[in-house]
Amino acid sequence: MSLGAVVFAAAIGGWGPAMMNVADVVVGPSQSARFMVSIDREYLKPSVVNADVSILVKGREVGRDITNANGEVVVRAPVDSGASSYQARATLDGCMVVGKGRIFHWDPNRTVVAVDIDDTISRTDYSDLFISRF
Repeated sequence: MSLGAVVFAAAIGGWGPAMMNVADVVVGPSQSARFMVSIDREYLKPSVVNADVSILVKGREVGRDITNANGEVVVRAPVDSGASSYQARATLDGCMVVGKGRIFHWDPNRTVVAVDIDDTISRTDYSDLFISRF
């Protein structure tokens, strides 16, 4: 295959194996878990659209859905209080793609401390927090 054909194929449908990205889940008492999964290609990162994604907790399927135009899927499902991990699965190009995520059970009676080291939640001027002018 010529270099031009490879570049064209990559631009049209992606190139390389599919990569599954899974988010960890935090679930409170009597809440359904919110599983977020995305699939893209290794090179040039095009999204994988219309992939059938299954969510499994303790080996049992708890939900499934199809990836959207951004290669993302969100599945809501109840989880057992003893579950600490989950698997997301999809079959693409005849190969099984698997992602693993963690499940954290939030206890509303415990204190939570959030640390935002990369300004995802809010923009913070850290020098103002730790260095004072006299």
